[in-house]
Amino acid sequence: MPSKTAVIAYHYHVLSGHQQLFDQVESRICTAYQNGFSVVEITRIIGSKKADYVHAVLVKHKVISQGKRGRPAKDSVPPVMSSYLSRRSLSFAKWCAGWGFDIWDAGHAIRENADGPVLDAVRRDFPGCYVKLRKLKEYPDYVHPPQCRSNKLEAKVFWDDGEHCYRAEQIENSGVLGFGLSMEDAIRNLKVSHNFGLMLVRLEAGCGITGL
Repeated sequence: MPSKTAVIAYHYHVLSGHQQLFDQVESRICTAYQNGFSVVEITRIIGSKKADYVHAVLVKHKVISQGKRGRPAKDSVPPVMSSYLSRRSLSFAKWCAGWGFDIWDAGHAIRENADGPVLDAVRRDFPGCYVKLRKLKEYPDYVHPPQCRSNKLEAKVFWDDGEHCYRAEQIENSGVLGFGLSMEDAIRNLKVSHNFGLMLVRLEAGCGITGL
């Protein structure tokens, strides 16, 4: 049975509209992937450095497989990919799962620098790695994050008599809310609402997804 603290936290989470935002973001991530964007491209579009969230969402909704767990077999991960995968918090197995590649075939294609879908995926996800592999002087075309409004957040915080808690509102958009038993909790929940709202804007601008 959840503790009283957990129940209270969940109440403010619901009041702040988080679940609806989470559901909308997850739906758009799945749609973006089904429309041809990769895990790393979607990560770049939503303004995140780590791809583990996008990967987890797609696995949760059974859009992609988890990817083989555990320690990778010797020589299965091409050394040239290691640092790029690490920066995105992806294992080689998860990256391959996102593209639907067999891990051994993909590793062989990269080590052999062979033309085909695997190297094209490297170009799209890790252009810097592709430049090294191909010994190019210029970066290839790849999906850039969209130009969106600033992520600066200005808010006002006040006591809400109706909800018997603190309420934080974004000044430029009073529909972006956060509630909490303390001012700090309200602001923390507002930041979650703000950040996921930005993800929605970015997905709409970067992937052309609206009206879901």
